[in-house]
Amino acid sequence: MKRASGHLITTTSYEETVSAFMPAPLPPTAPELDPASFTELNEKAEKSLARLSGMSGLVSSSEWLVYSAIRKEALLTSQLEGTQATLTDIFDEEAGLAVTNVDDVEEVTNYLRAYKFVHDEMNSPSGLPVCVRLLKNAHEVLLSGARGAAKQPGEVRTTQNWIGGTRPGNASYVPPPPENVGDLLSDLEKFIHAPDHSLPPLVRIALVHAQFETIHPFLDGNGRIG
Repeated sequence: MKRASGHLITTTSYEETVSAFMPAPLPPTAPELDPASFTELNEKAEKSLARLSGMSGLVSSSEWLVYSAIRKEALLTSQLEGTQATLTDIFDEEAGLAVTNVDDVEEVTNYLRAYKFVHDEMNSPSGLPVCVRLLKNAHEVLLSGARGAAKQPGEVRTTQNWIGGTRPGNASYVPPPPENVGDLLSDLEKFIHAPDHSLPPLVRIALVHAQFETIHPFLDGNGRIG
């Protein structure tokens, strides 16, 4: 049986009628996930994480390992959205040296600031867990600066967005209408904190990530927040 991951609804956006996608709530139920479909891959992923954890104990400082890895991730993720900064630019900026493409470097450093904010919150006894409020706060950090000022930093979108194309009518993908986003995020948050642990953590994480990107709750920066 082919799984129904959601359905299309008709909505009006920018004076044209379009089909927007409404994802089904998690966990998948039509049908439920078959353990045979993820068990082998999940085991491989868990073994890889175990090897990485073991390797971190072989370096002089695991913090330096994370330092390099997160900056590379920040750079690659930001480049997907068009920034032209290089890893050397990031190191130069952090060293206090002059860089030429200041705006691009700012976007990558905002990503790093947002990452640190979330990391500190989740590791603090008084910090926020993974929740909509945490994502909104991180989004505000991510879009701080000139480029993000007009893109509702820290706020869930109130207008229709789309992926690909020049408007919703010729887009490759149209996310849910803005009036549905709040309820979809609420359902996602409930799944994240649900007591049912029948699915392995990495599978749950993958589902949450995919659902978040499907909802596309912000006007900009969804990929980087994801």
